[in-house]
Amino acid sequence: MPTNEMQKLDDLEAALYALASWHIQSPDSLALSSLQEALDEWPVPDDRHTLRGLDHIRHSFDTAETPQDIHQDMDQLYGITARATVPPFESVYVSPDGLLFEDVTLQVRDFYRTCGYEAPFLNREPDDHIGLELDFLGKLLGRAQESLAEGSGEELDLLTQARAFAAEHLFAWAPVFLARAEAEAHTSFVKGLQALTWGTLVYWGQVIGPAFEEGS
Repeated sequence: MPTNEMQKLDDLEAALYALASWHIQSPDSLALSSLQEALDEWPVPDDRHTLRGLDHIRHSFDTAETPQDIHQDMDQLYGITARATVPPFESVYVSPDGLLFEDVTLQVRDFYRTCGYEAPFLNREPDDHIGLELDFLGKLLGRAQESLAEGSGEELDLLTQARAFAAEHLFAWAPVFLARAEAEAHTSFVKGLQALTWGTLVYWGQVIGPAFEEGS
């Protein structure tokens, strides 16, 4: 694989891990400080979604949004301690009844298991959380890069699995979720998180496929 293609995988992995961590747990002051220092080096190339996301995040810093502001926003949005405004789980968007822990959640769990991945709060929280799905794709990319470095020959299978998961699961609901979450969020940081995630998935579609469509 050409060096520039390897760099694209590395950039995608870095973005996916960062986004996954912020979707799963709102950033503390140290994480925000680190992001502020590195924001100009965001690894995904600029498209309109990424640019919008970076503008939102910069506005968050300019207006001194606190970790508490961001946590409260995510609490209300994702339903961490109360009813969610925009639930961050795949099953809500693709199952007929819009409920948690539907068949799709178990399908996601089985996909994870096939690839040697397990959600950290198994049977206590749904496996199909946006942050977990992003983290899973990041881990597949990391393993693919390790395979390339070691010459084990597994990278094509790993990228095929990653492409299949994106097509069958994440891309089936992320456009609706991200658009709603950005619209409903109150803080600039959380709005930026949704837009940066969208831009990263667009880049994923360009590098790995399938394409991340506006109306997916």
